Amino acid sequence: FNALRSDLGNSTVANRPTLNMGANGLTFGANWDMYNMSVTGTSANMIQAGASTKLVNVKGVNTSTTAGRSAVLVSARTFIHGCEFVSYRGVGVTVGANHAVISASYIHDSDKGVSSATSSSVLVIRNSIIADNVTAAIATAATASTLVVIDNTTLYGAENKRGIGVDLITGVTNFRITNSIIAGFVTGITHADVQNVGFDDYNAYYNNTTDVTNWVKGPHDSVLNPTFTSIAQLTG
Repeated sequence: FNALRSDLGNSTVANRPTLNMGANGLTFGANWDMYNMSVTGTSANMIQAGASTKLVNVKGVNTSTTAGRSAVLVSARTFIHGCEFVSYRGVGVTVGANHAVISASYIHDSDKGVSSATSSSVLVIRNSIIADNVTAAIATAATASTLVVIDNTTLYGAENKRGIGVDLITGVTNFRITNSIIAGFVTGITHADVQNVGFDDYNAYYNNTTDVTNWVKGPHDSVLNPTFTSIAQLTG
């Protein structure tokens, strides 16, 4: 902040202070807030949010070359807004406990963008971009029968098609995706079960090798070009 603690709107991407955690994790207790910070490190969970934590305008990059490490591990009732997360060989955001909201955030260039690792999670992702991840933009790592909602979010693989947009394991029964773009994947949405209990409508599927597997598209889905700007395929 500048002069007052309430003056939280003046920190931008360019001038956020950086915490270099090295091999240490940054772990919060319940009801902590973190605004306008940049965090780098290599620990298994670089940022570990306690229950009811708010992360706002936070950038976290886990630079470890060890597979499976997270930029942030969220606990119950975590609220993420306007953030950016990257994990070079792991997961941008791991949802490790129930009830999390990810809003207006950019999660990218990881092995997986978001992984839901609990069977009781209520997860909402809205108004966000999850792009350029290797294995999947969103993946479930545990059977989830509670609510997962994806709305007004762009899931992007690559111009030459890479990975999976949404990867749902067996037993996931309450997944809803609306008003979103699923583009540039080998498979847009795949479910391990042959089922039709999910909900899908008003989405745009574009430039996927296969739009859906074991998933029912909605009557108002589109296959029109979303006309992204400043997108190009780089190799090497």
